[in-house]
Amino acid sequence: ALEAKKLRKQTIAFVVVIALCLSIFLGSFLVSPIKNVIYKNTIAVTVGNHALTATDVNYFYVDAINNYINQYYYYIYLGYIKLDMTTPLNKQVVDDKTGETWADSFLKTAVENIKSTFGLYDLAMKNNHKLTEEEQKELDELENSLKENAKKSSFTSVKEMLQSTYGNGASLDSYLA
Repeated sequence: ALEAKKLRKQTIAFVVVIALCLSIFLGSFLVSPIKNVIYKNTIAVTVGNHALTATDVNYFYVDAINNYINQYYYYIYLGYIKLDMTTPLNKQVVDDKTGETWADSFLKTAVENIKSTFGLYDLAMKNNHKLTEEEQKELDELENSLKENAKKSSFTSVKEMLQSTYGNGASLDSYLA
């Protein structure tokens, strides 16, 4: 009876360990796809008739950060602008009076850029604007350019490159849209 009880405890412990290992293993494979679904299907901002997903907003958000850093790099480097890219942006206050963080500031910029981009798009559609041959050629070449950049940067795909820059949900189709 004592041996049976000991065997039963060992069996239960073994099953628990296997279950934990299996859940960790499966979890590591499922987290990214689940995040992609959330990012691609959650409406984050609506501008006029345009509903933008979290992925769409993230394109504008990351670009706002990169544009700011490129424009003010020298002042950041010299310490005139307090922006630390090793600390989360939502942990760095830009305006002590309002408590606004860098994350808030860049999100505001992203939303303003979204409004102006889609405002121009809507105006162009209203006026039946057509792309010039040169503009259409640039758009057509964008996909090839992204593929070349991904290969030069040692990424296995454009999607991998876009996700490393813009986060979960980023893909060639959503980027080109």
